[in-house]
Amino acid sequence: MSEPQKYADRVYRSPAAILAGILLLGLGGWLGGDAIVRGDGRAPVTAACVLLFAVPLVVAFTFRPAVFASDERVRVRNPFRTVTAPWGTVEAIRASYSTELLAAGSSPGAGAGVMTSR
Repeated sequence: MSEPQKYADRVYRSPAAILAGILLLGLGGWLGGDAIVRGDGRAPVTAACVLLFAVPLVVAFTFRPAVFASDERVRVRNPFRTVTAPWGTVEAIRASYSTELLAAGSSPGAGAGVMTSR
């Protein structure tokens, strides 16, 4: 008898966040690139520094957040942390403007086992 086929984790991302990230990176590249190429005085250096600071933040808050679901577990990846929980411990998942994963034995006010992803 053969083993059951293992599938890759299913990935859930916000299409609005992806679109916002593309638009913000495009706008930043356009304005920052223009300031670097055509700017006078300290404008090119300032624009380069702002881009070096802003681009990783845009990527972290728009492209990185995701929810990965498999047969065994759910993994919620945030800009600052990643939480993995087996499906047996998951009591509820709520989603509106953020994603909350409530695990067994946790209370929403305590913070233990509660995962919020925005």
